[in-house]
Amino acid sequence: MGQRFPRLKDVVVVPTFSDDANAVQTLIGRFAANALTSILQPGQTLALGCGRTLRAMVEALQAKTVPGVQVVQAMGNIGHEAHKIDYNEIARHAAEALGGKVYYLSAPAILGKGSGRAADLIRANPPLDYALSLARQANVYVVGIGSLESDQLYVRSGLIGQDELDDLKTRAVGDICGRFIDIHGQEQPSAFADRIVGVELDDLRGAAFAVGVAGGADKVAPLLGALRGGIINVLVSDEKTIQRILELDDTKNSGISVD
Repeated sequence: MGQRFPRLKDVVVVPTFSDDANAVQTLIGRFAANALTSILQPGQTLALGCGRTLRAMVEALQAKTVPGVQVVQAMGNIGHEAHKIDYNEIARHAAEALGGKVYYLSAPAILGKGSGRAADLIRANPPLDYALSLARQANVYVVGIGSLESDQLYVRSGLIGQDELDDLKTRAVGDICGRFIDIHGQEQPSAFADRIVGVELDDLRGAAFAVGVAGGADKVAPLLGALRGGIINVLVSDEKTIQRILELDDTKNSGISVD
């Protein structure tokens, strides 16, 4: 895959023993936990995204102290009532397993309509500003990949309007930390871009390691976009998803429409 995607450093292929989505997420999480502990070095900063597979990864982490490591959220919170996942808890659990210090982005991942710009909120809150500055300079990122199907979560949680998501559907295939991308990995303008509390895609592109952790049919197109755009340079996914990524890449390169 390195010939197709020049920035790609490594691919961790997770064997598929089941078609059950929860089982696949759990297994990807275990492999991602092993990959993370082999990558992370003393004194580094780890920024963690969100999602069920990320939660599976931190739950699979074995206690192993990495001296001087800092763990920070890569984006604010969605609200565990809508997602049944507490993003603060993901960061806290990882820091506990790694023996590091944790920093939280204590704000919504996307500010609601009429809430003003994220930059103003961040500037007015020094602890938030400091945590985000750490996240934006992280050595290692581990992020989930959203699909347009799963991104309905942003609407259900009230962070964005259905109209704002619908506007992206003809242009985007998914998102990374609230930043929506097309099949080529180019960020697509959104009505809420200046309301996002989190890292930017170029932060991941500039990092030593940006690990994408996801699997499933709905993640194929967004994962291809993330690879083509050089947003992630390590992929942890199941063998079926990886095969579908390669097939979609071949189809798109051939000029054949799959719409």
